[in-house]
Amino acid sequence: MGLGRMYLGESPADEPCAPATDYTQSKKECRVLIRQLKRMFPLWNKNECSIRMTRNNYDGGTFDCYYTVEVFFNDEDRDSIDYAFRMEAGFPEQWDEIAKIELGPTLPEIIEQIPADLAAGPTSRYS
Repeated sequence: MGLGRMYLGESPADEPCAPATDYTQSKKECRVLIRQLKRMFPLWNKNECSIRMTRNNYDGGTFDCYYTVEVFFNDEDRDSIDYAFRMEAGFPEQWDEIAKIELGPTLPEIIEQIPADLAAGPTSRYS
């Protein structure tokens, strides 16, 4: 069996992804994306496909690696190849509701929820 692989992404197409330098958040998003893809494509295992997070080396100097999600497939099996391409064609544009719960709120979303008087910081009642 030959092993083919295809890049899928780091997050859904219309969603922002974590900066490559934020390894913890980047890996978290990739793991959540893998679970979302498995919900969307439940027969991935029966079609000899494997959805994995991959660590990619980068020589640009700003950071040493970045993480992506790829589908690995049997490149000698037509059904496996077709299923991998179906995954690429049906790649999500947005996080589903389960993924949003798994990811939790972002820092800007949390800050937005803070009342203005609290966001201004502590005040003295004597000033």
